[in-house]
Amino acid sequence: MNDKLLICAKITRKYILGDKDFFIQSFPNLPKKDLEQTWHLGFNAIRHSEVIKNVQQINIFQSKIIGDEISKFSNNKYKIHGYLFSRFDPSILDLEEEILERRLRHELAKIYFQLLRVEIVQENASTPHDDLKQKRASFSFFPLIYFAGFLLLLFSQNIINGFTSAEKLAQKYYERSSYEVRIGAICQDGWKSSATGRGACSHHGGVQNWKYKKIYRRSLTDCKEEALKKSWID
Repeated sequence: MNDKLLICAKITRKYILGDKDFFIQSFPNLPKKDLEQTWHLGFNAIRHSEVIKNVQQINIFQSKIIGDEISKFSNNKYKIHGYLFSRFDPSILDLEEEILERRLRHELAKIYFQLLRVEIVQENASTPHDDLKQKRASFSFFPLIYFAGFLLLLFSQNIINGFTSAEKLAQKYYERSSYEVRIGAICQDGWKSSATGRGACSHHGGVQNWKYKKIYRRSLTDCKEEALKKSWID
């Protein structure tokens, strides 16, 4: 059995990248029977308690932190593998740390899955079935379509910005530069706490609502100056 394929199955299970169908469809050139067997082994190798869920939303500031952390791995699959299968204990993390850790692991899991997938596809590229698909693909217009789509995606935002008033564009830039910071909590009994992590309101019935403060990384004046350069109608 392909060890890399088994790792892909484990990663898919551990980080909930997809289900059995997702795994099988990711390797269309491999025998379905082998894929089903590998998925079964990988799925059973990861206990339910070892599954790590992702977080639904993160703010711009958190996204930048995660991007910086991902760049440190330099797509080194050995470093990524060691990290993804290392111990994850949310009980020793505060809420902010747990959010960053979960999202970082999931982004690395997707990167690692794709790195292994490319290697597996290349290793099986010499099979007759795959050769036939490659010949068919050589006559495909998909590369041209992808390239045209890339150009449209590349310049579409500039076009949209050009036809947006400088005032609206500046406000959009200003809001994009913002992120929320947790500054406290309202407890179930009405008590106001300045605690922001686990244990907040522990003696007041638990947290009813979290309090947040919006922080702006750019000034409105700076955003207006940029908007004036990119807007064509003001």
